[in-house]
Amino acid sequence: MLARKRAGTAKGVSCMPFGLHWDVLIPLLILLLLVFGAKRLPEIGSAAGQTIKSFQKAMREEKDPADERQALPPPRDEQGAPRP
Repeated sequence: MLARKRAGTAKGVSCMPFGLHWDVLIPLLILLLLVFGAKRLPEIGSAAGQTIKSFQKAMREEKDPADERQALPPPRDEQGAPRP
């Protein structure tokens, strides 16, 4: 929606995250500064960073149990032979 086709970019693909460019990003940052103030912006930024980090950690941990199940040896019967 905010992404615009730029000269020098391939097929309108932006190199900025979410398709934002400096002409959109700077007014957005000024608006955030006016709304939250200079003292709260670092707190909000660090809280957002911690949230993203914990989400990524949870996603990695979600994948690990499936990998562990595949790595387990096959079940064995009472005599120690593998079950079919």
